[in-house]
Amino acid sequence: MKTKLKKNYLRSTIAACMLAASPNLFAASFDVAVGLGIPYGILGANFEFYPIKNLSVSAGLGTTVLADVGYDVGLEYYLGRDGGWNPRLSVHYGTNGILKTTTCMWWYCKYESFEGITAGVGIKKLWGNHGFAFDLFYIVSSDLFDRQDELEERGFTIDSAGFGSERLKIGIAYVYSF
Repeated sequence: MKTKLKKNYLRSTIAACMLAASPNLFAASFDVAVGLGIPYGILGANFEFYPIKNLSVSAGLGTTVLADVGYDVGLEYYLGRDGGWNPRLSVHYGTNGILKTTTCMWWYCKYESFEGITAGVGIKKLWGNHGFAFDLFYIVSSDLFDRQDELEERGFTIDSAGFGSERLKIGIAYVYSF
């Protein structure tokens, strides 16, 4: 319990520091997105700050719904930011997998969330200040895969169709740009 509290406190502190980094970043350019996927802590919000025109620093905080609080910090490089279709490349560190670790009894199941590095390619489309973002992600590394290997070595069967066990993920969000 104390370890979980420390972990959540650390995640919250990192997100707060990113948000309070510099007032000049807010004045230059700032996006808020609400969505589903890795940059949004699985289900949550993401904040993007643009220190220079085509590069953003992001922080996401949300819920994994099944396991714990989800978080993400990352960098996005835009191949063009002209206000229309904005393709981007990204790299993220944070929550990128969920694994069911016990057999469900009635409605109770135990899940674990895992962290690692994720790379992505996507696009952001804006109509004025509103729009959407869509990304395809590849999980480069994750504690999830180490945990799966550990469980398989101990004789457990891993359901590869379970949520969080694949390396390819998508992200989709509503975006508001300031």
